[in-house]
Amino acid sequence: MNIYDCFMYFDEDMLLDLRLNILNSYVKRFIITEATYTHSGAKKKLNFDLNKFNKFKDKIEYIVVDTPPPDILPIDQNDTKEKRGEKLILNGYARDNYQRNNLNR
Repeated sequence: MNIYDCFMYFDEDMLLDLRLNILNSYVKRFIITEATYTHSGAKKKLNFDLNKFNKFKDKIEYIVVDTPPPDILPIDQNDTKEKRGEKLILNGYARDNYQRNNLNR
């Protein structure tokens, strides 16, 4: 049986180092996805650096998600405060879900 550890990455190098070292002997592949935007929609630079985890490079598959999800709700100037808040939350869920779904590309 093959075990794949699949997860989203933001900038958690210390946690990633722990995860890779603890799971290395159990996992066949580490699948990492990182987006070029935050879950709130702000653009961000990519933070993952394979060179920092050279020991695991043969087991790591790194996926960059650089397109926004297709189901983002537009926030209109005329939206009420409640409606705007609702859309922001739903859009955050959509971005999170879209990045997570890209793990199986």
